[in-house]
Amino acid sequence: MDLHEEPQQTVNTDFVPPESTSIAQFKGWIPTVSGRLSFSLFGATTHPTDATTTNISDRDTRYVISYQQRYLLDAVLSRRLASLIFGLTGEFSAVCIGKASNNPAVPSEHMEGFLFLFRKKWKDAHGLIEAERLYLQGQQPVATGKLESIYEHRFGDLALALLTKSIFAARFRLDRDGEATLEIPDLNSLSDDAPSFPNSEKEHYLHLVSSQLFFFLKDIAHHHQHHDPHTDTLVDLHQFDEGDDYYWRCETLRGLYRKILEFKRLRSESVCRSARGVLVYARSFKSLSEKKLGRAIEPELQLGKL
Repeated sequence: MDLHEEPQQTVNTDFVPPESTSIAQFKGWIPTVSGRLSFSLFGATTHPTDATTTNISDRDTRYVISYQQRYLLDAVLSRRLASLIFGLTGEFSAVCIGKASNNPAVPSEHMEGFLFLFRKKWKDAHGLIEAERLYLQGQQPVATGKLESIYEHRFGDLALALLTKSIFAARFRLDRDGEATLEIPDLNSLSDDAPSFPNSEKEHYLHLVSSQLFFFLKDIAHHHQHHDPHTDTLVDLHQFDEGDDYYWRCETLRGLYRKILEFKRLRSESVCRSARGVLVYARSFKSLSEKKLGRAIEPELQLGKL
């Protein structure tokens, strides 16, 4: 049987409200050496805190509900910026709900769903999420392709309910090779305590807060085997233009190269190992990207010999 003749399973996202049009789109890469992220381990992380996750599948479909407490005070959002945008510093809550094919005959598997940030309305949202997570967890015995018919409508209802309670949200697609796309919905669809971005720097702030969702997605999808898990900016999120699939890849590879050179300047055996580990990621991303692009990626920053 030729597996490439099998129809690809698509994720039903008809539940997305029409007013939630995309106002920005970003791309980033979640590191993987093999080029095959494991969706069965999605959500199994303790960094930066333990994630609460239900990850259920049958022979055809996988659903995931995962949430984690995170902190605004990191390398991306400074204390001043956190106060300016959110009116607070410290802890907030991040949630991911996702759906993927679990059919081994599907050649290009991916996960799609939504990422949310919560502040004041987290208590209400948490109760809703926990109820849905426990319901989904109760479907564990389902083993013969019935999970989608049982849970799809509830998945859509959950997405809509969380959108109106969150202070920020993104629709995401995560490919097995680590390529992640985040689309930011119209901010009018969000909670009434959502941040207000000044028009003069709206694009900049959208990127910064979207990066928080990307780092959350990275932490629940990727296991830190080749670097310190606190290296949040090992890879970053980049503005994406539908007509240009090269720029974000070039910037991602340049960022990995810079991290390697940064590690090399520090004279310690453990840091040297980290540099070599990140070099593995850089080579993996370069190979994956060049296959998709059909051309070489040549960022201006040159590594030389490591």
